[in-house]
Amino acid sequence: MNTEEWKSKVTAYNEALNDLLKSNPKAKDLYYGFDVIDGQLLDKAEVLFIGVNPGKGSGDRHHSVILENEEPSYLDVYLEDYRKIYERPYRLAEYAVDVFKRLGFTDNKVKTFFEQKCIKTNLYHIITNNQGDIKKALKVVGKESEYYNKSCEFTFDLIKATQPKLVIFEGKSVYDTIIEDCCEQYNTWDKESESGFVFIEDLNVHCIGYKRNGIGQIETSVEVVSELINKHIIL
Repeated sequence: MNTEEWKSKVTAYNEALNDLLKSNPKAKDLYYGFDVIDGQLLDKAEVLFIGVNPGKGSGDRHHSVILENEEPSYLDVYLEDYRKIYERPYRLAEYAVDVFKRLGFTDNKVKTFFEQKCIKTNLYHIITNNQGDIKKALKVVGKESEYYNKSCEFTFDLIKATQPKLVIFEGKSVYDTIIEDCCEQYNTWDKESESGFVFIEDLNVHCIGYKRNGIGQIETSVEVVSELINKHIIL
């Protein structure tokens, strides 16, 4: 499967599910729409970031499927009015940038790298206020189990299509879902550093995960993740 085939498959599924959700009054109030790729979907990638699901952003309930955006939002931290645009600091973006700056990347190299060699997506493309609302919305229309399986399938297909050197799972829950539940690789999580590392032979990809549990833990993980990348992967 190539990236164009992946786009077609994912778009078709998400649009069908979107039509089902927005036609149900209870489900419609629980979600905002779908956001698949934060930035552009590249044919090849060196790093693939995978979060749990998109944040609600501006809070616009557009109830549509957005496949790509012009630029990855992680580069918003470089905007002159960044502090005005974001009422609260964009911690995930700051974290991601700091990881690569610790690896010796200049600001210009970070910008080029994120635009040309990185892909940002999520395990679940549906936009909700929290993870609990994902289950609630899908349960209303009887798609909870199917959506979980499809989300894992789309994630694996994306890794195969883009062939990244490294996948960074942004959160322990998404790491556990893919590495333990889907790949059945256990005991790869280090409780002391609150991070995980594993090489998936079938996909030929290194995977790193870190725990998102507050500002302090994210800042601690910056050092841990940059050290793991520096040790195992040449970027």
